[in-house]
Amino acid sequence: YGPAPVPAPGSPGYGPGQAYGYAAGVYVAPPVPAAGEEADRLETVRCPQALVGRLIGKHGDTIKDLQRRSGARIQIDQNFPDGVARVVTVQGDAACVRVGVDLVRSLIGNSPAVGNGAPGKLASFECPKSLVGRVIGKGGETINELQRRSGARIQIEQRVPDGQPCVVEVQGGDDAVAAA
Repeated sequence: YGPAPVPAPGSPGYGPGQAYGYAAGVYVAPPVPAAGEEADRLETVRCPQALVGRLIGKHGDTIKDLQRRSGARIQIDQNFPDGVARVVTVQGDAACVRVGVDLVRSLIGNSPAVGNGAPGKLASFECPKSLVGRVIGKGGETINELQRRSGARIQIEQRVPDGQPCVVEVQGGDDAVAAA
């Protein structure tokens, strides 16, 4: 079969506002910037290591679908030690990047490993490993009370290498995230 033909600039299937996907049995991908060229916008999203497989999908089908639906290029940097969140890069036209970031966050956020899938904000920050016990509290009392009072979902990634801070992710409405 060989690789699918790539449309030339100015030809059908190329350029902004063009529909991408399968046409006449050939997949037409959004144009990717040439070497040395930069896309309009680039954003990153942190993804817990445990959810990378969900983001990629079987044979890469999920990430390909996210790219197709958003029109943005989505890549995952997995060159991190075990337990450290991965970095998802979303690159392309500003509108496509917004859609891509929303799709990635939606997919990650709809997992019990991260949150309850509630719409809103996802904030991440680092916490020294030595303070995580105080945040969680005896039997989880403190973190559960924080979640109950704020209405946000709080997750702490504790499987980090020695000397590295833990990643705290807070998800929920803007007010809930601010309160947490």
